[in-house]
Amino acid sequence: MKLFYSNRFEILYHYFQKNLFQNQNPFFERWVIVPSLAVKSWLTLNIATDLGIASGFRFYYLDEALSLLNRKNGAEYQNQITKLELSFIIEKKLENKWHTFCSLDSEKQQIWLPIIDYIQKEGDILTKKGKKRIISISNKLAEIFFDYAMFGQNLTLEWEQTDYTVHWQADLWKNIFDDESKIPFYHLRSSVNIAENKEIHIIGLNYLSPLQYQFLLKAGSTCQIYFYILSPCPLYWDDISNDFQDSKLLQFLRKKGIKQLQEQALSSLLENKNRLLANYGKLGKNFLSIMAQDEHEVVEKFVLPFNPQELPFYEDFVREDDYFDHLPITALSVIQMDLTLLINSLQRPKINLKVDDKSVQIHEVNSKLREIEVVYDAILQILDEDKSIKANQITILAPNIQDYAPYIEYVFNQDKQILDYQIMDIEEKLKNHFLDGVILLFELGTSRWESHQLLKLFENPFFLAKQKWKQDDLYQIKEWILETDIRWGRDGDHRNEVIVGHHENIKNEYFNNFQTWKDGIDKLLNSLIYSQSLDNPFQIKKIELLGEWINLITQLFEDLSPIRSSPLNSLSNWVKYIQNLIHKYFECSMESSYDKIIVLLNQMERSDRYLEKDDLYPFDSVFVKFKQNIGKKDYIHKENHLHAVKFCSMLPMRTLPSAVIILMGLEENKFPKQSFSSPLDLLNKYKGNKPNQTDIDRYLFLETILSARQYLILTYINSSTQYPAQSIILSDLIAYLDGSVCYEGKKFSQIWFIKHLASPYESFYFFNHYLKSYSRKHWQTLQWKMNSKIEKPFFKKIVEGELEFLEEISIQELIDFAKNPLKYFFNKKLEIYLLQDNQIKNEENFLITPMQLGLLRKRGAFEESQTIIETANKMGFLNKNIFTPIMEAKIVKEIDNLRLSRELFNISKDNLIEILFTEEPKDNTQKQIFLPPLTINTLSNKSVKITGKLFPFCSEGFIVNSKDTFQDLLKVWPHYLLFLKAKKDFQLNIEENIIFLRSSTKKKIKIENVNEMLANYLSFYFKSSSEGTLVIPDWALELGKYTPGNEIEIFEQFVSDPFNPCYNEYLKWIFRFSKPTANDIANAYEEYKEVYENIYDLWAQK
Repeated sequence: MKLFYSNRFEILYHYFQKNLFQNQNPFFERWVIVPSLAVKSWLTLNIATDLGIASGFRFYYLDEALSLLNRKNGAEYQNQITKLELSFIIEKKLENKWHTFCSLDSEKQQIWLPIIDYIQKEGDILTKKGKKRIISISNKLAEIFFDYAMFGQNLTLEWEQTDYTVHWQADLWKNIFDDESKIPFYHLRSSVNIAENKEIHIIGLNYLSPLQYQFLLKAGSTCQIYFYILSPCPLYWDDISNDFQDSKLLQFLRKKGIKQLQEQALSSLLENKNRLLANYGKLGKNFLSIMAQDEHEVVEKFVLPFNPQELPFYEDFVREDDYFDHLPITALSVIQMDLTLLINSLQRPKINLKVDDKSVQIHEVNSKLREIEVVYDAILQILDEDKSIKANQITILAPNIQDYAPYIEYVFNQDKQILDYQIMDIEEKLKNHFLDGVILLFELGTSRWESHQLLKLFENPFFLAKQKWKQDDLYQIKEWILETDIRWGRDGDHRNEVIVGHHENIKNEYFNNFQTWKDGIDKLLNSLIYSQSLDNPFQIKKIELLGEWINLITQLFEDLSPIRSSPLNSLSNWVKYIQNLIHKYFECSMESSYDKIIVLLNQMERSDRYLEKDDLYPFDSVFVKFKQNIGKKDYIHKENHLHAVKFCSMLPMRTLPSAVIILMGLEENKFPKQSFSSPLDLLNKYKGNKPNQTDIDRYLFLETILSARQYLILTYINSSTQYPAQSIILSDLIAYLDGSVCYEGKKFSQIWFIKHLASPYESFYFFNHYLKSYSRKHWQTLQWKMNSKIEKPFFKKIVEGELEFLEEISIQELIDFAKNPLKYFFNKKLEIYLLQDNQIKNEENFLITPMQLGLLRKRGAFEESQTIIETANKMGFLNKNIFTPIMEAKIVKEIDNLRLSRELFNISKDNLIEILFTEEPKDNTQKQIFLPPLTINTLSNKSVKITGKLFPFCSEGFIVNSKDTFQDLLKVWPHYLLFLKAKKDFQLNIEENIIFLRSSTKKKIKIENVNEMLANYLSFYFKSSSEGTLVIPDWALELGKYTPGNEIEIFEQFVSDPFNPCYNEYLKWIFRFSKPTANDIANAYEEYKEVYENIYDLWAQK
């Protein structure tokens, strides 16, 4: 085996390129083993560019290559159990062990008791929860057993070679792997004899397990193996301890009584190291120690970033065979120099840099969107200032790039695609509509059949194509779901089945069909049968679609019934079932993902080779493994965009040589990721040689520093102002740079540790020399903000002469306006309606809504409670659930309170009176009073005719179905004023009282100038219905407390008071876009005084 070491991937590539075609034999096999698709793509592109060659070699990933190399031992290799097979075997072994636990001897019972208790402690029958635990733990144990086979050889060999069993996992292992050829990776233990006409190149890997290394060592005896290793330092650094090890050593020696002078000398010795390499190089050290077990031919070439003679301090550390580049002295190149020469930065003079050195930057933001915006601007600024850098020389990494994908697409798709991008490492099933649809179809089997789930299935392009539906058909189906208010459940029986299935201790109670698919379909069919009007939404051309849709719903429910009933079946039968349903409901032709599904299903079908013939499985077990294994391959968004900025996840050797490397998401506990090992994993106690995730991520950070050529930009999110959210890596890097470099006398953290504003629209980003924003959208928003500093009224004012004037107004119009002037303005003037309910809902209302209760209260003002309960059931306000009795009791209480109020004031249906203002003369009756229209003179001396109906009244006064509050009074204020004017003009024999039924109070408000108040109100009506107003009943009490200077307090109290929340949807909607100024509130107060002056005092009088 020939080893090549360098701190530059380009140097390793140079050796790789030189060795690749050293042998000119056309029949010579050249295998190239790479760790990732990114390395493969980089090598392919560069070889094709440099050599003009794209063939003569083949790429493999490590596990794939090692398996293929030993295929000559066919029988041994074919016997090995796959991870998929192992999960099925473990599941059945655990289930059998649970059932036979009582028949085990006492020694075995003691060993197996912990896992048996975890699955299910009590009972003779395994519950659904117990079965789910077995499925879950079997998948996890399959992963762990594979780790044992790769990294825990000593542990498993001890199990295999001893008869005494001390742990249930050992017993399970020996039971499954009764033949050692079944053990995963067994082929790596066997002898190797590879053909001489083969050579292997391994490039980009930063770790091998001892088992893999020993196999390659044996393979190297018969064929040539070249290993290209990226290493941060040419010097021996295996004996360097990290800070944690130092503290543990000193703590141990203190207990042993070390003297103070000795401790100081030891501390000084331990501190003489490069802290970045010591703290983050553990994985590399372990790898190098494995490689150092044997003698190899070694070639190494390390490159210093700049000429050490430019900084004399470095000359003493340079070796004769070191090469140097001609990069400028920057913060990044200084870090790289220190790493390569193994220098403690605190023991050399500080290096003074220019303030405009942007090579290392740290950015703090408050959200992922803001993070992408900052990265976008940073990239454009680099490309603007340095024309030699191209977009494809920029790599952006994040711990999991899938979390950032929507934000990347949003930001980078703005501004007419100034910057092209490519996103790697996205799971295929997240971007593949076919796989997404297949998974959704089978999830419906055990789901609640929520409306949005089925609609999502209908929208799937492959499902849509199979049904031969068009988009218009889909819109019609969605409209049917909305109109019939389908929520969830096929029918009442299915709802009951779902509830009982999820909660085994709930009694089998009946759930009605209301808002189920059956209910919706029945409504549609009834509409077709009984409604023949021209405006019927179910036109004749859609009847065929309706029939197809109803048939599909019925057939789908029947086809998924085996999943709901959860029978046990063989793997082959479940595979056939899955394949048949995919064929039936999806267009599979010309879809590559279907071929992948077939491959996986065939693997699942073959998994029964080590099972008993009568081993049967529930669908849950098969489907869980299906989801885990399908679509695991990474998908590349914009795969053919080779000259674009690349986004990737932080995986080993993702950081290929790049002019600019940006690391995002460096928050605490996000990177490096914490190593939370399963308590099932015995390697934690046994201390096997499996690297943990924290060490992998730390070494990845070192690789990033080595791979960045000109810029290293790091970002993290801090949404809290109280606690620092930055990763320990960032804290260490800031401390390192603050102690080793300065920027014209200032620390790194004072110059290039940047805390960004939450808003990207600030002028700071457009007129700052060091940080610039290149977003056209943000610039336009900033211009709008700057122009909007000129204070403008909240609503556009209209000249009085241009106000819309009506000669006749109906009472209903005034009532609608009084209840909500803002809604009236939006609906009547602007024709804008907030469609709050125009969305598909998945949940029935367990509790009656305030709106529904209000409707029932309105109907129940003069009805009995039992009648209203029947009405609520007919209208679907009361669903059959555990809250129904509570809701019925609440309705009865409300209606009974109204009844008591009626009895208190002697009100009944028989003595109700309505007053009608009409041009048609009619005789009065006991219940109706007919009067000519009221004529009111406005403040501008124009006459307005009022027509319509005032209701309800009794001899005691005006009856209001509300509480005695100031807000409720304002909602009926024009109603009451019109009544007072009618009483005065026509001498009505009705008292001037207002009877508030909900509070059982009667109040008389003495008003002397009714005509003047009506004139003021009509002026307010004309003005507000034309230009809008903030004077609404909901805000009246707060507005009445206005004094100059407390405007903002009034507004904040209204919109954020938790004890008196704002229910006015129109007010909340306009406040989303802008907030009223102090001037707006002052103007609103003036309007309030003109219309409602003294009303509060009159109402408050007892």
